[in-house]
Amino acid sequence: MLHDTDANVQAMSMTVLSSVLALIEHFPPSDAQVFPQYIFKKVSHLINDPALIVRVAFTESIAILAETALRFLDICHAIKLYETVEEGPVEEETILSRHFQREEKTDHYSSVNTTTALIHNDYDKYLLELQEIVARWVISITTDISNYALPLKQALLKDITRLCHFFGHDGVMACILPQVLAFLNHRRDWQLCAALCQHLPSICAMIGRAATEQFVVPCVETALIDDEEKVISSALRCLGSLVEMGLITRRVLLGTRSKDKEKMFPGIIKKYSTLLVHPSDNIRYAASFFVAECCRSIRFPDDEVFLLPIIRPYLWYDIQRNRLQTSEGISSCLVPPSTKEDFVSGSHDGTCKVWETHQILDSAGELCSSLTYDGHSSANSTQRFRSRINDISIVENSHSVASGDSNGVVHVWRVDTFAKNYAAAVDYKGLSTKTSGVSGCTMLRKVDPCEGEILAVLHFNTSAASIVAFATHRGIHSWDLRCAFEPFYLDLRPEYGHITSMAVGNDRNWVVAGSNRGYLALWDVTTTAAYSMSSWHPYGSYHHSRYSRHLG
Repeated sequence: MLHDTDANVQAMSMTVLSSVLALIEHFPPSDAQVFPQYIFKKVSHLINDPALIVRVAFTESIAILAETALRFLDICHAIKLYETVEEGPVEEETILSRHFQREEKTDHYSSVNTTTALIHNDYDKYLLELQEIVARWVISITTDISNYALPLKQALLKDITRLCHFFGHDGVMACILPQVLAFLNHRRDWQLCAALCQHLPSICAMIGRAATEQFVVPCVETALIDDEEKVISSALRCLGSLVEMGLITRRVLLGTRSKDKEKMFPGIIKKYSTLLVHPSDNIRYAASFFVAECCRSIRFPDDEVFLLPIIRPYLWYDIQRNRLQTSEGISSCLVPPSTKEDFVSGSHDGTCKVWETHQILDSAGELCSSLTYDGHSSANSTQRFRSRINDISIVENSHSVASGDSNGVVHVWRVDTFAKNYAAAVDYKGLSTKTSGVSGCTMLRKVDPCEGEILAVLHFNTSAASIVAFATHRGIHSWDLRCAFEPFYLDLRPEYGHITSMAVGNDRNWVVAGSNRGYLALWDVTTTAAYSMSSWHPYGSYHHSRYSRHLG
């Protein structure tokens, strides 16, 4: 039936065969090699069957076939070993019970070391033969780049725990882990990326903490900047599960300092804490789960000393410790996410204003600013004056704003909309309104006076940094909000003029800027050694006013 012309019959035959083999409990020692010498040969052609339903059924059966083959080998090995020690045949039930009860007491068999060594050598040889066959199947499936490879790879992940037990630590490190981590490169197949994040904890349980931190965590971090929210939420839950299993250390969670103590490398909590206020409900709840697991892992009082200050900007008020222990408790205290119904403007009077577009629908077409920020105001000993606001940028995935002024100062300030006052805040027309306020303000940087004004401001997140870039007459400075240092400086030659606008690519690797003389400058910021710059001056091009990210 495995060679039937009907694909449904073939698929069902494969499923039934693997299930029936798994039910076999009693068999003679001579059947130890029945899988590599007979069964595997009879089913291996199905991996290349033209019908997708047959290939999926075969893939779903790989793990249970491998587990059953290993069980056959283990039992036959135990029978041979105990027959050698007892110098005669022993009942199978007795052998199995003794084998699993006295597994650690190998000193009892020291008198037959030579014979048992030969048996062990045979066992290792047969196990390697089984693993090589299954490994070829796994690699064939995971490296398939055809249009119908997605369901096969998802089917392989469903029973990955069994496969990990079959291969053991070394086999997983050599075969399973490298193959499945490559799934994260399939950005078009977001379902596969999400499924991998769901099953990674089972793999990590086999490879241990060191390999998890070195190989798995960096790969999961790439999923946290995916465009698909289900991938991000699955990645956060994966990290939470790894923390719960004790496979991520405090050093990775909280960060470390360099050997000279001058530079701080942020931990994954600080890197991705902004996801607590992501617009997606699923992502916010998954981020709450991750933070709650981190709190339980770090434990009191370190959770209040090191973790709470990181997440406090995303909470309405100081959270009580019992709420910090659960994802529900954290979620109940998060500030509301951005609804994209608000925008911010800056003007030459030195103020920034927050506007809420819902007012247009809630009133007779009137639109008034809900908040005015005048933190850029300066004062000297004789008079008070205001600088001009030259540019502003919203800090991604947050309620914060970066603004630059004509005095060469960049501010980062945070806006909160107090939901508790929704019912109480009523204007003179009887319409309910929101109550907004600035909850925090920081003067991020003040550039050297010889560099002049802040001409443009830009914020973007990468997998490891939250960067505010700001342009002056000399070039583009940067500042990492997570660890307070300048990751790069992009120099602009004077003959190109001064920067009037800039934007970052969707991949966060390139920065483009336009000048008042019509030049376009492009930098690659992926290397820390040197920054590659190219420039163009399109024919007939003059002052560049504004750039935007690629729409694709």
